[in-house]
Formats: sequence, structure tokens, C-alpha cells
Amino acid sequence: MANSRRFVYPAMGIYAFGTYGAFLYFRSQQPYRGENGAGKSWDEIADSYDGELGLDETLMGLNFFRRWLVRRAQGDVLEVSAGTGRNLPYYRYDKLNSLTVTDSSKYMLWHASQKYRDRQAAKNSSLPSQVSGVFATRTHAYAENSFDTVVDTFGLCSHGNPVHVLKEMGRVCKPDGKILLLEHGKANPNWLNKILDDGAHKHLMKWGCQWNKDIESIVKEAGLEIESLSRWHFGTTYVIVARPAAA
Repeated sequence: MANSRRFVYPAMGIYAFGTYGAFLYFRSQQPYRGENGAGKSWDEIADSYDGELGLDETLMGLNFFRRWLVRRAQGDVLEVSAGTGRNLPYYRYDKLNSLTVTDSSKYMLWHASQKYRDRQAAKNSSLPSQVSGVFATRTHAYAENSFDTVVDTFGLCSHGNPVHVLKEMGRVCKPDGKILLLEHGKANPNWLNKILDDGAHKHLMKWGCQWNKDIESIVKEAGLEIESLSRWHFGTTYVIVARPAAA
């Protein structure tokens, strides 16, 4: 057993390194989208977004993280920066009272609404749902303490002021509610942070995503209380369960 472990652990490390290297490579090969960043590109790539992102998420195993996190949502749920609704297959709908989906791109939201509509037709579900075009940074459209669960997956990287966005999530979340975050950001090893930093501007211009933010520090600066945090893929993938700051 001891001898087998000596071979298994290095092999797992090599596999992880290779997988993440492949992810960085495929990301770097995506076509340049100009200097307008996220504001324009989300609408432009809405039709092809799922197809372009699918390989990345498969290589990284991110669908497993989505499932693990989103299945914890319950009650009245708000999903922020939902994009094309890639989390919709993973909710436990029997645990939800309502689902409100927001994003800054109406074209992304159209795809999300179609996915939800298809699910309703397939499952014959009568779950109340609102697909709304409210900007993620304008959650003041909702009253304080409106939601039992607030979800954001890979959205903070696309906001110029993520602290403000998190504070808004905390404001609309009930005091005993949960804020579920799946994000990518700053790595653990310095050598990888250098790679991320060097490619940050180009990646931002392609995808509207700043992939080297210090997510843990941002969450703490926003005043949220972290219940659990784990980091994967050399620390670049953050899985966080938080709650609003105590009054």
C-alpha cells in the first residue's frame, strides 16, 4: 500500500498540472474580442458561449463544483451574474420556493430562460420562476432580506467593484441565509500567480474576466462571514459558503 501511494500521489499531481495547463492553453487560444471587454462581448458571444466554455469546464471538472454548491440552495433563491444559466441543471427544485435569475446581458438571459423553459416542459414542473434582466450591481431592485440563498458562480471576476456586488448580495440575503460562491482568482503558488498576472489583461479583453483577483480578501472586505472555504486547481478555484455579516 505504501509503495502504491508513492506512485499515485505524484501521478495525481502530474494529472492536475496537465489539466490546468491544458485549461490555460485553450483559454489563451480563444480569439481576441477587442478592447471593449465584458460590456459588449457578453451579448456578442451569448449564442456560442456554452459551446466555447464546455471544453474548459470539462477539463477542469467545474460541473462537479457547480453541482456540489448549487444543490445547497433552498427557499427563495437569487442567482447573480447567471449568464446562460449553466447552473440550472443542478438546483434541487423541490427545495426551492422561487428562483430569480439576473445578469447584465439580455441575450445571455434569453438562453437561461430557454433552458429553464425546456426543463419545465421536460419535468412538468410548476416551480415559480422569474428570469429578470436586472444588472447584478443593481440588486437594490430587491428589498433587504428578500432571499434565503444567493448564488454567484464565476461572476466576481467580471465586476469592476466586486466588493460592492458582494455587499449587495449580503443586503438582499436574509440574516440566516447563505451566500454560495464558486469563483476563480489568485493562485497559491507564486509561479502560477506570475502567469496569471502576465496574462490578466489579455484574458480580460477576451472574456471580460479578471482571473487574478484575491477572492478571499474581497469576500472579507465586503464584510461577509465565511462558513467554509476550499481552494482547488492550485488555489485558483474558490468554493465558498458565506452568510451576511451579523448586525
